[in-house]
Amino acid sequence: MGEAVCPLPQRGFYEPLGLAVAVLMGIITGVFGGVLRDIVCDEIPSAFKDHRPYSVCAFIGGWVYVGFWHFAVPGWLALLVCVSVTAGQARVEDCYVPSMRMRDGVLP
Repeated sequence: MGEAVCPLPQRGFYEPLGLAVAVLMGIITGVFGGVLRDIVCDEIPSAFKDHRPYSVCAFIGGWVYVGFWHFAVPGWLALLVCVSVTAGQARVEDCYVPSMRMRDGVLP
């Protein structure tokens, strides 16, 4: 996911999109690219079933890339750090979004 998230914020430096829009485009590309991969493999998308905060990790990774690029860090290093941060956050133990449980057929 990290390699899909990182290159899009770079477009925000050269086009009048703005960095926030470019980071959001990276989030959409990273998360829903994984969803499409799982659908093609005939599996339930992991973004929907395991409650890991993929979009939050992609958001943080995108802004890490923007920060490194802003301080003129070489592009390969910014990409490497962004991928490491994004993948590292997505794999942290016990990092889950709480699921909603129904009680007596009614959502709390």
